[in-house]
Order: sequence, then C-alpha cells, then structure tokens
Amino acid sequence: MRMNQDERRFDFHVLGLAIKQAREERGWTQACLAELVGKIDRTIMRIENKGQHPSFNLFFQLVTMFDISVDQFFYTEGHRGEDSCRKSIDVMLNTMNEKELVVMKATAEGLKKARETEVSAAAPVGAGRAPPAHSTPRPGFGLTWPEMSASLCSLY
Repeated sequence: MRMNQDERRFDFHVLGLAIKQAREERGWTQACLAELVGKIDRTIMRIENKGQHPSFNLFFQLVTMFDISVDQFFYTEGHRGEDSCRKSIDVMLNTMNEKELVVMKATAEGLKKARETEVSAAAPVGAGRAPPAHSTPRPGFGLTWPEMSASLCSLY
C-alpha cells in the first residue's frame, strides 16, 4: 500500500540566486565555493543559474555557510502559515547588506513610532489639541500609516 505523497515541486532558482549573491558579496568565485564544499565549479554554476536541486548535504552546507533562510523553499505560497509576511521579510533581510539593514531598521522604527502616535491620538482630542495628522496621507505616499503598513506586507 502506498502512502499519500506530497506532489509539490520545489523551485530552487531563488536559492541559487541567494547563493550567488552571498558568494559574490564575499568576493568568492564559483570555483572557490566549489572547493570549499567539495564539489566542482560546474555544480555551483548549475545551482546558481539553473536552480538545480542540490543534495541535502550540499543544501545544508550552502544555507548554513551563507546563513540563508530556508522557509521560502519549504513553505511555498499555497502552504504558508499565518506569519508568511514575517517569513518573507526575514528572507529578504537575510540577503541585505549592512547599509540596507540600517535603512530597514529606520523604516521599522518609523512605523513603530507612527503606530504609537496613532494609539495616543485615539484618546479624545483635548482643548486646543489638533486632530491627529497620521490619518491624512503623507506627502509623496498618498497613504495613511495604517494603509502603508498593510500595503508593505501585501507586496510579499
């Protein structure tokens, strides 16, 4: 008797691109990486450019060497849980350099501050207090802060 088998196919093109980006950030050639993991450079080239499925051992070596999140390979769009937005953001953060991470941190801090402003602005408007500015669109964005936050997550 045959057990139900999962018929999903995993697309490793994204893994290949993440490996290539991480390798290039370190200034390594495909030949150098191949030597480090005990493979030939053609194997690395096929993984990076064609999305060839690596063996489990090679997959493990590469994702741990470059600290690449693997959620995106196992939790595809149709099978993701409630935290898929958080997982997508985590995957993107893992591919960013230090300067890009500083920008993301500042953006997150700005969103947090805007949310705190919303909470404090929800209190009744006192005498002489202007209505909260956060409910009006920000110049250049055309969205309120809650709309912007929601739209950022919907992109992923």
